[in-house]
Amino acid sequence: MFTLLPFNEFDQDRANAFFTAFCQWSIAKHILKTHGDISQSGRYCHEFTMTVTAERDHPFHPAMTDDAEDVLTEAFRDLARWLYARLCAEYEYLTSDEAVDEAIVANDYTFTEAGERFG
Repeated sequence: MFTLLPFNEFDQDRANAFFTAFCQWSIAKHILKTHGDISQSGRYCHEFTMTVTAERDHPFHPAMTDDAEDVLTEAFRDLARWLYARLCAEYEYLTSDEAVDEAIVANDYTFTEAGERFG
């Protein structure tokens, strides 16, 4: 049987980041009548492979400023950097001796002297 580890700080950060990004995009889309697309190019996936396009298509709102796409691109790149930093921190924790020890104890794993699973 597998025991889930408790809800940790990473989960809270991930939920907060998602909620913040969703709220910001919803505000831009619904209130400012802005819509756009975020796409990825190339073999790798990181902040500098994302392309953000945005446009405002509403008769009662003025056209977007010249730097609006640049501002949105930088905002989403900031979010990507923040998410990547959280993922790195969580990976470091999950692969640490402390986390492995906790998982072994939580799941009642036992091992032989040679390191083989026992029981």
